[in-house]
Amino acid sequence: MRAFWAILVNDCYRLARNRYRMIMYLVMTAGAIIAAVFFNSQVTTVAKIAVVSDAEAPVLSTSFDVTVLDEMPPMSELVAGRYDAVVVFSGSDYQITSIRNAAFVSLIESG
Repeated sequence: MRAFWAILVNDCYRLARNRYRMIMYLVMTAGAIIAAVFFNSQVTTVAKIAVVSDAEAPVLSTSFDVTVLDEMPPMSELVAGRYDAVVVFSGSDYQITSIRNAAFVSLIESG
């Protein structure tokens, strides 16, 4: 037990002599954590939606990146991530095709 105590005291003396390094390590660690939290809170995702319509394109919310197409894109473009959803308008009816979850589809319907 005496040897353990001696090692602990020796480590504390060494830390006291190099306290500027210890303070620098603590500041850099705290700065990295603060930067990570800040940049993660700034992330905004914009849904990429393809709209297929014969008539003039309907107005959708500005939170979506809307691309107007003449025909339905292949499903491979949804899988590849080029589009998050495809909205097909036929008259007053519409159909939403997406490979994402139902909450995302309801977000598009409300927007």
